[in-house]
Amino acid sequence: MKQAKTVTINILDKEYHLTCPEDKRLELQEAANYLNKVMREIRTSGKAIGVERIAVTAALNIAYELLEYKHKATETQQSLL
Repeated sequence: MKQAKTVTINILDKEYHLTCPEDKRLELQEAANYLNKVMREIRTSGKAIGVERIAVTAALNIAYELLEYKHKATETQQSLL
């Protein structure tokens, strides 16, 4: 098992220190950057006010995107059969 290290990420100008396996550090940073981008877009749009509401809206948007990709992947797999 890979050794875990502390990684610092920034979301909406706030630092978070997370423990992460060393070999997953880049993926964590990429995910944090994507989350930060989505949250900034929501904050800028004015559709949600307050960090908690922005975070929940971002989480729902990202979960929706994930489900769309999963659905498309399933459709693609089925069309190949």
